[in-house]
Amino acid sequence: MPAAFSDWRPTRIADHLEADLVHLGMAAGRAPPPLPIEQSPSAAVGVAYVLEGSALGGRIIAQRALKLGFDAHNGAHHLGAQSHSLGNWRSFLDLLEHAEPFSLVIAAEAATAAFRAATVTFESFDHVAA
Repeated sequence: MPAAFSDWRPTRIADHLEADLVHLGMAAGRAPPPLPIEQSPSAAVGVAYVLEGSALGGRIIAQRALKLGFDAHNGAHHLGAQSHSLGNWRSFLDLLEHAEPFSLVIAAEAATAAFRAATVTFESFDHVAA
């Protein structure tokens, strides 16, 4: 992360996702695909943008999941943890204003790789449900 980010980190939801998969009877414990990105502050910002920005969509998805019977105790714990507060997202945006040096191209490439990895992982569960 850029030095200006100090000790800020994206909201962690991996344990919540794992618990939801187990609760839903789906294969858990798989490693996500590797991210083919360079190790740099700009790349870290790109991945953080995807991870932290997913809280925005997570709020909408959590409402829809609730209508389907999924909540923090039934298969959607990660959505609650992810979208509980937008404070971390706002902090990220504030810190982003001071991220120097910063390469938008590298950040965008890393963000695209993170989205691609999420899509591949999500699609791999298409036919796994018990």
